[in-house]
Parts: sequence; C-alpha cells; structure tokens
Amino acid sequence: MHSRVWAVAASLLLLLGIFGYWRVSQYSGDTLAANFYDSSELTTVRSAPAGQGELDTGLSALRAGNFEAAASAFQAFDPSNAYFTDAQYLLANTWYQSGKLGEAEGILKQLQTNSDPEISEKADWLLLLAYLKGGRKGSPETTQLLDKITGDTGHSFYPKAVELKRELGSFWSGWSR
Repeated sequence: MHSRVWAVAASLLLLLGIFGYWRVSQYSGDTLAANFYDSSELTTVRSAPAGQGELDTGLSALRAGNFEAAASAFQAFDPSNAYFTDAQYLLANTWYQSGKLGEAEGILKQLQTNSDPEISEKADWLLLLAYLKGGRKGSPETTQLLDKITGDTGHSFYPKAVELKRELGSFWSGWSR
C-alpha cells in the first residue's frame, strides 16, 4: 500500500517537474525573442518600390534563409544610395537571423539615431530582441531599451513592448534565463 502511494507521489512530482521545466523554457530570452520576432517586418521597408535590384535580391535570399547571399546583396549598397539605410536594416536582420548578434547590434545601434522614425523604431525593436536572443534578458541595456519603448506610446512597437514587459515580469520568467 505504501509503495503505491510513493509511486503516485513520485509520478506527480515528476509531472510537476516536467511541466515546470517546460513552462520556464517558454520564458527564456531566446524563446521570447523568437516569439516576438515578426518576419513580416521584412516586407515593410520604407516604401521601397519593387525592382530595387540588390534590395530585392537580398530580401529574396534572406526570406529563403540564404544568409551569405543576403549579406552580400545588402553590403553592396553604397552609402550614397537612397536605400542604403534600408539595406543596413536588412543586413542587421540577416545577422540577427543567422546568429551573428554582435554584427547585428553594431548596425542597429547606428540605426537607432536615424532621423526616419520608422527605421529608428525598427532598430530599437530588433536590438531589444537581439539582446534577448543573446542571453541578456535581465541586463541593464535590455531593461533600458524596453523602458524606452514602453515609455513612448507613439513608438510603433509600443504594444509589443508592453506585452514583452508583461511576459518578462511573470513568475515563470524569473526562473528562466
């Protein structure tokens, strides 16, 4: 009789442990970054018309997961090109998706100061996701950037940032990295 009670208790404890592990994994920085990354943002580059050659080539390669070809296409843009800034943002996206977060962060930090709010706000958001993906969920720079976005109701990523902040403040998030 006692062995049956112990077996049930052990089974329940095991199930609770598995559920807890699964739940905590849903709040890891990498998982949150993946959940909040929106690849549809790649189609809304500052009204770039179709047929922009290297931009189209790079976007097609990026969507196909061919990061080397995408990077080459975006790096081919001359700074004097009207779409250089767009190419830089898409290059940062390429580095982000391929896991080269340091390269992505360098570009995104420069783009944060761009005079076009659409570009600077996209840079804010992708930089925040890069911090999360890179394992810096609770770091000062992550907190500072999240506070910047949630403190500006006019920021285009304000609703997503509020949701992310809620997720980061949950009980389970505190148990995860």
